[in-house]
This record gives sequence, C-alpha cells and structure tokens, in this order.
Amino acid sequence: GIATTRMLLQGMVARAERLALARIDLMEVRSATKGYHHRITKECASWLAERGLLVSQATLVNFYKEAPRTSRKRRERNEAARHLAKASGISLEVLKADQYVEPAPPERKRFSERALLRYLDSEVEALPEAMRWVIRVVACTGIRAGETFSLKIPDGDVKTGTTLHGWSSKRNRKGITTPTLRNRWMEWDLSNPPQAIKDLQVSHREPPTQEELDAIQRFTNQIGHEIRRKCSKQAAEALSFRSLRHHATARLYEIGELDEVLIAEALFTSTAQLNKTYSQLYRNRSAELIAKAFSKQEPEQIQTLSPERARRLAKLDRHREPEKTQFQKLYEALQEADEEAINED
Repeated sequence: GIATTRMLLQGMVARAERLALARIDLMEVRSATKGYHHRITKECASWLAERGLLVSQATLVNFYKEAPRTSRKRRERNEAARHLAKASGISLEVLKADQYVEPAPPERKRFSERALLRYLDSEVEALPEAMRWVIRVVACTGIRAGETFSLKIPDGDVKTGTTLHGWSSKRNRKGITTPTLRNRWMEWDLSNPPQAIKDLQVSHREPPTQEELDAIQRFTNQIGHEIRRKCSKQAAEALSFRSLRHHATARLYEIGELDEVLIAEALFTSTAQLNKTYSQLYRNRSAELIAKAFSKQEPEQIQTLSPERARRLAKLDRHREPEKTQFQKLYEALQEADEEAINED
C-alpha cells in the first residue's frame, strides 16, 4: 500500500480523538464497522489539526458542511463530528438541512439473460473453483456473497422452489431462498461446494462469529479482485456481486405476480431496500399491473338496472371498441412497418 503521514495531534484534539476511539472500541458491532468509525474519526481530528482548529460546535459544523449533502462523505463526516463532540462534551445537533440526503438510485446496466449466462458458463472458468461457486450461487439466488457460506443445501435435485435455508446477515435472522436462474444450479453442481468453501461455512441457524465474518469478507473481496484481473471488462461488470443481485431482483420483479414481501425474503433483504432501489421497475408498468390485478376481481353481480343506467350503459357499449385479437395487433404492426419502409424509400 501507499505510506501516508499524519500530522501529530496535540492538546484538545488529541484527547478528544483518544476518548472517541476508546468509546468506539466499546461498541458491540463488527470489527469492520469499528474500523470504519475509527477511520472517519481520525479523518475529522486530522482535518482540525491541519487547520490549527480546536474541537468546537462551529468547527465541527464547518467540517461536515465541506462535503456535499448527497455525497456519502457527508454521512461519514456527520458521524465523525458526533463522535468527537460526544468525547469533548460538546452539544452537537446536526440539523435536518445539514444531514446526508440519499441520492436517487443509479440506473444499473442490464445485461440480457443470454449474455449473463454466457459469462457465467464460460468467463468464470478462468477463476478458482471456490470463487466460481460463490459467483454462481449469488447469480442463482440473489443473496449476498457472504451469505452463501451459510446455506444448508438439501440432498437431491435443487431447482426453483427448493427451499435453501441460510443466515441473513443484513437482517441478522434466519432466511429462506431458492434458485431462480433456469436449471443452472444442478448443471453447475452447486450442491457440492469445494473444500475451500466448506472450510469457511457457517451456521444457517445463528449468526457467525466476528472471526468467521472477517475470514469470509477477505475471501469475497479477493473474488472481486480476481474477476477484474482475469475476466474481460464487460464480463467483470456483469459478474460483480452487485450486478448479479440486481439481475436476480429484476428477474423476480418481471414475473409480475410475486408479492414484494416474498421477493425481499428470497433475496435476504427488506421491502424498504427494494422500494428504494428497484421501484423504477414498477413505474412504467403501474397501469398494466393494476389492470391485471383488477381483472381478477369478481364480476359485478347482475341486478335490476334503472332505465337511466341502462341507457347510459347502452350508449357506452356503442362507443366502446372491441378488444383486438393478437392476430389483429400483429397484422396492424406489420402494416405500420410496411408504411414506414415505403416512407423511408
């Protein structure tokens, strides 16, 4: 790595940092989370020291306001300022106008199912067997890479609808998923994890220890590096864990008949996260899906009509166009294409 030097902290800033770091060490969170809070707190203390500033409400406000509100750096700086303020006994309330604002979710690149399967079938062969297993399980289920190590795989055929029990790290509870990527689970022999995966496997009934989580995270981070190093640029983009989970989520949404709670359960996530990230998958189809839902309603029961309503319905029927058949729609589309071709000539 690159060696970096840090200004020697003195006086009030040094004491505030020491106390803040000690408080963070007492937090009952993962070591990676503690490392995150250590890092942002040190960055705040260094920012103050480099400018010759003391720890005060005004300087901490200036510190976090330096980052744009829609940048994650603003969220980090808000948290870091709170750590130093608490350690220094300073009252600091981050106003709503100064808090981090979640930006609109990015439009994720979508690969065709055919292209994605091609990458999963061939490009990943350049990777070690254990890495291939994790990538393909994520592609089949949509769960997080670290959660694949908790799956209890039953004997026999595993297909869409087969229950796979695991531990949902995000929600810290048991989860259930199932493969959704055609028949690839059996084709890729995912029911037989390589020894390197077995060595890292954790319980599907209870949360893993911090040591187990750290070992799994080191391995999944290494997978990302190997994908970028050994696969083509296009394949590396498609095979990232974020991309694979996105495709698995979109696959479930596009069925159009699954309850959002079931989708969240299968992906080991929450409906709130789905709404935040994938609501655009419903936007353009809202009218279509509402019509489909209402078509399942019981028809209105026949009853005696008043003369006024009978006349109104008869008038409506005269103006209502009959539903076109699929053949009519296809015929009109072909006619329209012919006309466009003539106009272009």
